[in-house]
Amino acid sequence: MALITHLMRKLHQGHPGSLLIDALLAVTIFGIIVTAFSTGILQGRLGTVWASDRIRAIYLAQEGLNAVRFVRGEENEEGKNIGYDTLFAYETGVDHGVHIVNGSWELLANTPTSIDNFFTRSIRFMPGNNDNELIVQSTVNWESGGFVGIRSITFTSLLSNWAEDPPPPPPDWSQPLVKGSLTDALFDARSLNKLAVSGSYAFIAASLGASNSYGLFVVDISNLENPALVNSVDVSSADAYDVALRGHYAYLSTNDANGEIKIIDITDPLTADCAPCAGEIDLASNGITNGIALTGTGLYITREQDVSADELSIYDIGDNPTDPPLIVSYDTDPSSDSLYAVATAGSNPGAYYAYVASGTNNDQELRVVNTTGGVLTGNGSAGSNARGTAVAIYGTGAYVAAYGNDSCELFSFDITGKLHNPNAAPSCGGNQSYDLGGINDPNDIIYDMEAWYGNSMEFPHLFMGLDAKKLGNSYRHLQIINIGDVRNINSASKRIYDEDIANDYGVGNGLTYRLSDHTLFMVGGDIGATSHFLILWPTYP
Repeated sequence: MALITHLMRKLHQGHPGSLLIDALLAVTIFGIIVTAFSTGILQGRLGTVWASDRIRAIYLAQEGLNAVRFVRGEENEEGKNIGYDTLFAYETGVDHGVHIVNGSWELLANTPTSIDNFFTRSIRFMPGNNDNELIVQSTVNWESGGFVGIRSITFTSLLSNWAEDPPPPPPDWSQPLVKGSLTDALFDARSLNKLAVSGSYAFIAASLGASNSYGLFVVDISNLENPALVNSVDVSSADAYDVALRGHYAYLSTNDANGEIKIIDITDPLTADCAPCAGEIDLASNGITNGIALTGTGLYITREQDVSADELSIYDIGDNPTDPPLIVSYDTDPSSDSLYAVATAGSNPGAYYAYVASGTNNDQELRVVNTTGGVLTGNGSAGSNARGTAVAIYGTGAYVAAYGNDSCELFSFDITGKLHNPNAAPSCGGNQSYDLGGINDPNDIIYDMEAWYGNSMEFPHLFMGLDAKKLGNSYRHLQIINIGDVRNINSASKRIYDEDIANDYGVGNGLTYRLSDHTLFMVGGDIGATSHFLILWPTYP
């Protein structure tokens, strides 16, 4: 012990002031540690405070919407609703307030309300689609301690004048009406194949005409009674067979061996072009693509048989819509069958299974492919036919159009609890088959179909575009059936429409349905037809 004391004395004698340095260093280190812990604790407490403030702001914003709904429900002494007119009188696009007076909510024009001298709540009205609709925004602002800037929460709701604008009656597709149609010199015979609709425009995939090389037509449908062709796009002098839309891009399946999928920027539909295209997808080997479909960010592509390439390819267009990576593919070998149309079932954005209409030699007009592994998980046989032409999925049902050897052109498959494999072979004439009923059986063909239900529809509808079902001297390009029961599509009561409204229009190649206003768009191209683009509406009770 005496030796240690002696050495320490010698050490400090040789380094005067070292004790002071040691003390300062210790204090500094201690201060850093305390500061770090204090900062963490402070930030944690600030985070807790901010979260608490945000929860209350959410409540206040929702309360603002409820207050507006309360005002909307006010009635006069005679029991007539006057609340909506009260709200409609307020200036749109400016901030108002709302508060309680004598137990009832009232609005304050141009005066957002302060709550506890901390939150500010404002109510803003925006015009709806008509005088019986208002868009309401309830916004709460606050400045939370320790965070820079004003925090804000906004809730939005559509407010309707329900007393004057009740829900629309169900659409009746047993008696459709021609709303509009279009023909043009550029629409050569049989040139229009499939279409997709977005906003005020219809995008039509087309085969090359005798006098032009346009593969995409753009039609302005803002006036349904007077549609107008506004753009014609040359897609590298290739035929286009199908089209799908997502965001600002149109994806076209073509027969260009050096880039089968054309990607076109349609931010401005009037000036969209493919010189050059926004992007291309060059599939392996050379071939013709048929169907194209989108589910979430998955782009599904089918093609003609190719012994050197896969007939189904799935790309992810989420992060790079103009140069998407391949996710998975499926090869029909050893049968080398062509695949024609595709639909999906499962959860978005990556549907679990792709349902594909197949040209087959193996009783597999319906094939089910796992979208994560690219392997065949199941199939279904459509009678004794040899080729599937179209496919649609609704609820627990898969619907496959087929032709070849018997008189039934549509078959249904119950996929309840067996999304991966319907494992069924409904026979023509059974409850899960449907005969178009033309005099040219079995040569009648369903080229396109879509299943829809919602927006006041009384039951799910299947819309089918036909090549040409002939009865007498008329050609019928549209049939509609009730698919409320996937196990029975054959009874007479299931047939909603089977008349000749499209007789003079030649529009059996492609169709698409817009649920928001119950509008059916159809395209085709029969020789002698007065139009190749048709717009139909239902009647209403």
